[in-house]
Order: sequence, then structure tokens, then C-alpha cells
Amino acid sequence: MPSFRETLATVMRPLLRLTLILLLHSCGDSLKQAEVDEENESTGTVNNVNNSDSLLNQENFEEFYERFIRDSLFQRTRIRSEFDYNVYTCDSNLNLSVNDLYFIEWDYRDDISSELNYVEIDSSNNNIKIEGFRKEVGKLYYLEFEKKGNKWFLNKYESFTC
Repeated sequence: MPSFRETLATVMRPLLRLTLILLLHSCGDSLKQAEVDEENESTGTVNNVNNSDSLLNQENFEEFYERFIRDSLFQRTRIRSEFDYNVYTCDSNLNLSVNDLYFIEWDYRDDISSELNYVEIDSSNNNIKIEGFRKEVGKLYYLEFEKKGNKWFLNKYESFTC
């Protein structure tokens, strides 16, 4: 007659194998989904998935922008592939690519309470346009963000220097 340990080992082996198989399968699905999410994030595309938690996963613009100006790697993933980047100087207008863009780390919110600068913000549910001005000089910058799915992306950046 088998001992209690032998009986337990005989019963537990198939359960452990099944648990291990399920665990490995679910990790593989998570890794595949993470790769898809990362690709979608970098291209700005959105999967049409009916997700009952989508309202809970809505990205708040202020939280997004705080991370956007503090984390250069995150910032690169949140610039749309169709990004429009223009620099206007006294002598020329340059239309540049996303590869020419340096890390945007200044905060438009600092200009809201400034004595020299002021900000105009135009927002709707899925678009936020921010224009920064210097008193007696004119427009300094223009940023346009668009929400795709549950994530915010920078669509357009214009800089005015003269």
C-alpha cells in the first residue's frame, strides 16, 4: 500500500503540470498583448475592443502632461507618427520631423501665472490646443494634443522665435 506522501505526489503532479501550463500560457498572452499595446502606443493606433472598463481607464490630461514633460522615453511614445513640427523664425519657416524634436520639458502651466507670458487653451473632449504668448512680443509656442482611444498624443508643435 502506497504511503500518504506517494499518494499525494501522484495526485499533485498532474495538478502542478496543469497549473504550470496555464501560467505559461497566460504569461505568453500578456507578453503578446504588451507588445501590441507598445506598438499601438508608438503609432497612435487604437484597437477597437469593447472594454467595459474603458471609462475607468480614461487618461486624465493633467496626469498625462505631467509625465509627458518629465519622462523623455514616455514622451517619444506619445508623439503621433503624423506629427507636424514647425519652427518659425524671423528669416525662415522650418517644417521638421519628429527626429528633430528635442525633449519638451517646459511646462505651459508656469506661464499661466506669469507676469510676462500668458496662455490660451482651447479644449474639447478629445483635443486640447495650447498657445503661449509673451506680452508685447506675440506667440511663442503652439501645442496640439489629441486623445485616441484612452491615450493622449502630441499632434502638432510650433515654435515662434524672432
